[in-house]
Amino acid sequence: MRTGIPRDEMGPWFPRETIPAYTITSIGSLTVMLTFTLTSFTLATSVPTQLAIVAILLIVSGTLARRYRLGEFDTLLEGIGLIGLMSLLCQLGSILLSASQMPLADAWLARADAAMGFDWFAMVRFLRTHDTVLATAEYLYHALTWQPGLVVLLLVATRQRDRCWTFLTAWGAALVVTLAIWPLTPAVSTFPYYGVPRSVLPHMVSRLPWAVPDVIGPIRAGTLRSIDLDTFIGLVSFPSFHAAGATILGWAMLRTRLLWLPFALLNIGVTVSALVDGGHYLVDLIAGCGVACLSIGLAKVIMARLCGSRAYPAKARAQSPL
Repeated sequence: MRTGIPRDEMGPWFPRETIPAYTITSIGSLTVMLTFTLTSFTLATSVPTQLAIVAILLIVSGTLARRYRLGEFDTLLEGIGLIGLMSLLCQLGSILLSASQMPLADAWLARADAAMGFDWFAMVRFLRTHDTVLATAEYLYHALTWQPGLVVLLLVATRQRDRCWTFLTAWGAALVVTLAIWPLTPAVSTFPYYGVPRSVLPHMVSRLPWAVPDVIGPIRAGTLRSIDLDTFIGLVSFPSFHAAGATILGWAMLRTRLLWLPFALLNIGVTVSALVDGGHYLVDLIAGCGVACLSIGLAKVIMARLCGSRAYPAKARAQSPL
């Protein structure tokens, strides 16, 4: 490859539009590694390390593909790798930050829901007699795990590469904001706070809402410092990254004709499903949507400064094949 392409025809290692996403990922990686070094936290499983290696290999493959002009795979490989690595760092960061000794915020989160007129118990009573709705909510909740990679693929396939990098920047910014707020407002989630046992919804597969106190409690008490797979359950309550991520995913597809409406509807469902499977308060979701709007706005400003008007061509949707 090195002898087949003249040096002056090689692509750049890191174009301007890639800098924000790489910066967020690099700082996050260094912060997590430093925290493990300076604290008593340890990894009891090799799975996070293996996932990080896979993500890094994808990222490196993408940078080499761009450098040596190997087709359209650079942004696809980098995007999937960066999304995976950022999400893994967020999971680890939320566990480490759960050691915060700030008072639990469940009481005021519940009061905020009540002030908005939201009756959480009425929702649970409805779900007890509507198994299909409950099953649909569980499916939608887990849609956040496979959507980011698909969105990267679709944005690359529809020649919206600049928008793809804006999406990656917004995703990373939302993770940073969420993790910055989480240790200030730790919570055990709705089901444990309201004292509702799992037997109330016997057909609900997810154990997440009831498992959060069993992880956060020992971490806050200092008795849990060995992180295994059972710890990776999604601990953040306020603001909800599920709502933030769903909002960003829906926004990312807005310029893609034929696909924007299905993705918008899907991610509305993803957001609402977090009330059940994520054990979230309604105010968590509202705050998560706010984080998404802030992150998207910040990403657009950054990309506009780095790339100028090229980041948002006026006829982007018209040029898309879909």
